[in-house]
Amino acid sequence: MTKIVTALAGLLLCGCSAFAADQGAREAFRRIDTNGDRKLEFSEIQAARARMFDRLDANHNGVLDPEEVQAAVAQVKA
Repeated sequence: MTKIVTALAGLLLCGCSAFAADQGAREAFRRIDTNGDRKLEFSEIQAARARMFDRLDANHNGVLDPEEVQAAVAQVKA
């Protein structure tokens, strides 16, 4: 499960290979960088992952089922 969440985080944060040039990725970086130091600390990444998991867990049961994962992948592709 951790690998799935990590993979989804990668997809959501790095939607394309040109991370530095992608405005959406810069905005995601800014949102994750909660202290504004232009560096991502481990605690900031953990907090972002927790927020993402909460958004993906549509029925709020503490686990991601296949349908929730499929919905997340579809959202990334859109």
